[in-house]
Amino acid sequence: MFSKIKEYFASKTPREKVLLVSLAWMALLIWFSSALKRQNLSSAAADTMESKIQAANLAISQGAAAENKLQEARAGVDQSKTVADLRVEVEKLLNAGGFSNFNMSFAPDEAMPKMVVRTISLSLPRDTISHFISFEQSVLARAPYMFFKSAEFTADSKGQLSARYEISSFDFKK
Repeated sequence: MFSKIKEYFASKTPREKVLLVSLAWMALLIWFSSALKRQNLSSAAADTMESKIQAANLAISQGAAAENKLQEARAGVDQSKTVADLRVEVEKLLNAGGFSNFNMSFAPDEAMPKMVVRTISLSLPRDTISHFISFEQSVLARAPYMFFKSAEFTADSKGQLSARYEISSFDFKK
């Protein structure tokens, strides 16, 4: 096979020989560049995998300590005060505060391995600041079981306020 290649190469003019040799070098350079890129990609993937393995090993090694802290936190929480149905609790507080016109929307529950965090968005139309203060105090009285994530107020020219709240609660999984 090599004798045929040698014979073919010898039959060419010097100009064609230079062209064939440069073509061979170009193909070799492209192949080497491609091989180097593949090596770099596999090396980066290996580094990423190694860091993920280290993070997982760290999380596994701290699992017992995290479980102990969770048990301590659960011991400090009165299970009877956690809010299983946030919508019902907020509606009770709104009705007790004299709010009859409001809009509620629900964010999807944030499920974690040991607990669930629920969030609602609440819009209250024009009212006086004293009503909003009494509502906020009633929510704050339920802390840390129910809490404000955010509050936004807008006022009109008549001195009336509108409010938009994000209220969250948590509940431990059984």
